[in-house]
Amino acid sequence: DFKRSQIAYSDEVRNELLGDDGNSSEIQLIKLREERAHLLDNTERLERSSRRLEAGYQIAVETEQIGQDILENLSHDREKIQRARERLRETDANLGKSSRILTGMLRR
Repeated sequence: DFKRSQIAYSDEVRNELLGDDGNSSEIQLIKLREERAHLLDNTERLERSSRRLEAGYQIAVETEQIGQDILENLSHDREKIQRARERLRETDANLGKSSRILTGMLRR
């Protein structure tokens, strides 16, 4: 019993000097668990952010495609309007000629 108490006492003194009491390993385990939980939370947050970025990128790509389609449509519409305007000018010129011819015929 005496030897056992000496060994136990020396272990206790050693642990006390080295700062390693019986609760230290439990405290370290708790800290490790907390750190692991914190890392898992950060990893999850990072994954959520990555998914949001990917979704935002997809929206940007779709928006760009829609913008290109709209610009193409506007270009086609502009060409149609320009052709129609040119036809109206030709028609106006032809009506002017016709009007002059009819006016000349009426004078005769």
